[in-house]
Amino acid sequence: MVQRIAWSPPKRGWIKLNVDEACKNSGNSGCGGVARNDKGEMIFDFAKWLRSCNAFMAELWSLYEGVKLLHSRGILKMEVNVDSTTVLKAIERKCFSMIESLSIINRICSLLDNLEEMLISHSYREANKCANVLASVGCGIGHDMILFYIAPDCIVRLIQEDAKGATSTRLVTV
Repeated sequence: MVQRIAWSPPKRGWIKLNVDEACKNSGNSGCGGVARNDKGEMIFDFAKWLRSCNAFMAELWSLYEGVKLLHSRGILKMEVNVDSTTVLKAIERKCFSMIESLSIINRICSLLDNLEEMLISHSYREANKCANVLASVGCGIGHDMILFYIAPDCIVRLIQEDAKGATSTRLVTV
């Protein structure tokens, strides 16, 4: 079945965080995310270089860095979207079979437990385009992290399209 997929704003007074990862053939990994208010206005974006790691760990790092940035700004009501159902299940269960992931999962859960209200859910890649582009940027920066308070050129158009409710098609298995 074909579905129309779009980014959707969070509840009034909440912040939505979209995060993603990227792993390149060169061995570099990165993560990125974008935080927006209920009007679709960007609060901040980030791109982080992770050196080399697998997609699961990179996605966990994107979630950790994004939630940590929001938490440090005193934001206690957030909706978080990830496009990895594996990461979503690991966070919901507060565990995963890979021992190297337990520390980061525990850090994420600790941050999430300190929120007043939180919703974490799966989001298709088509509703997560900005975070996807920022994760790719993270692969190439060659140092820790870049925090943007003005959208970088690579996502300006995508932020505008998301705010207007632009959709993409996706073939979804039912």
